[in-house]
Amino acid sequence: MTNFIFYDTETTGKDQRDFIQVIQVASILTNNHLEQLNDMDLSCRPLPWTLVTAGALLTNKKYDTFNNPKTHYEMTREWFDVWSKWCAQEPATFVTYNGLFFDEEIIRRQFYWNLINPYITNTNGNARLDLLPKMYVLGKFYGDKFTIPQVNNKPSYRLELLATSLGMDTAKAHDALADCIFLLELQKLIKEIAPTFYQETISSCSKTNHKECLTKNMLHLNVTRFGNYYPFTALSSNTFDHHEIPIFNLNFNPQDYIHMSLGELESAIFNSKDSPIKWVKLGKTQSTVTYNSLKNDDVDLVLDDNYLIRAEQLKDNQNFVDKLFELRTAQEMPHYDNSSYEQQLYSGGFPSKATYDAFNKFHQVSTLDEKLRIINLLPEQRYKEFAWRICSQFMPGDVPQDFIQYCHNLIDQRFNKDGPWPDASKELSNAKELLNSVTDQAEKACVKEVIVNIEKNIK
Repeated sequence: MTNFIFYDTETTGKDQRDFIQVIQVASILTNNHLEQLNDMDLSCRPLPWTLVTAGALLTNKKYDTFNNPKTHYEMTREWFDVWSKWCAQEPATFVTYNGLFFDEEIIRRQFYWNLINPYITNTNGNARLDLLPKMYVLGKFYGDKFTIPQVNNKPSYRLELLATSLGMDTAKAHDALADCIFLLELQKLIKEIAPTFYQETISSCSKTNHKECLTKNMLHLNVTRFGNYYPFTALSSNTFDHHEIPIFNLNFNPQDYIHMSLGELESAIFNSKDSPIKWVKLGKTQSTVTYNSLKNDDVDLVLDDNYLIRAEQLKDNQNFVDKLFELRTAQEMPHYDNSSYEQQLYSGGFPSKATYDAFNKFHQVSTLDEKLRIINLLPEQRYKEFAWRICSQFMPGDVPQDFIQYCHNLIDQRFNKDGPWPDASKELSNAKELLNSVTDQAEKACVKEVIVNIEKNIK
């Protein structure tokens, strides 16, 4: 068993995630018994070229963020060092809430910008868990033990509302550390009321274990946020190694698909809205549960025997499974926007060991001259420019004039030119509208500061 690191971030916005900045990050470290061992709560001021939205600050209540003395680089280095120390002796499972598609991606970008390994959460034995999808399962099958809050007669899985239903004080909701506390209590609840499901969830966080859980169990259920579900079986190929595997909806009859040609199968599966196949990314939390876990937790659910027969038909037909993988492999690789260096986290290639060594030396040396020598040796222009930005943050009076000019140009670009980054004029209009609607004086002051910050950079 591993330790757990519960984490949450507060950011400058919610759109254009390649350009969003973290302004607060918090974490709680626990052992595998969910006993707290340590915590971390860090914040920083926005980067000069980051557009801060009024809506984000009103949500996360970071009213004084522009006056924070800590730079983004200082916060990010301290953050990474804490997480590294926490994982040094024993791997950890990083737990988030609706975070694998937001917080996780934002965190990777903060580390990438600051010449830090972006993949600490899923390398060196570490794993990731997003509790939100698992709450769909809890709400559907364990509702007699924990009632999901309702909003407009529909289940709501907002962490704040769940915390309220647990009797917790939510006055500090949307504060990163407070949200970590809510998240820890939520995991304790799942462990208490659904012990077998909990163990399945925890043991399936890594890619390898996730695949093993999917393929060794014949029957699973996939649950939507509104409580609908369908039975499925997972299919694994001995010929193809993939970061994702197909699951087959057992409400469909496999005999309608098994004997199709490649062309027919492609049309039926990839070109049809009514497809029995969904591809599951290994290592990303899914809203699924094995039928065996439900039975062991005494959930009253009986499945049609035909589902097991259909699952066995699919498992026994390796030729059909290999066809699926062949078609998937032939599909076009995902496209990544890369017009800006911030967008090249995935498309720009992974740094070599020598490059990471250079990053570490850059962080360790203290003088500007030493850092400049290392900057000049960095292999790619994107890393050089990130290094220029770092030096300009905490050595503004010492860096060469061309560094200063580079940063001025970057600010001008982000606030006055069209691009993949947030639209400054649009956010300025949004902030002015908010100013007319808010009545709380602290909120008004916050919105005014956002307006001032945008206006000083707009030409």
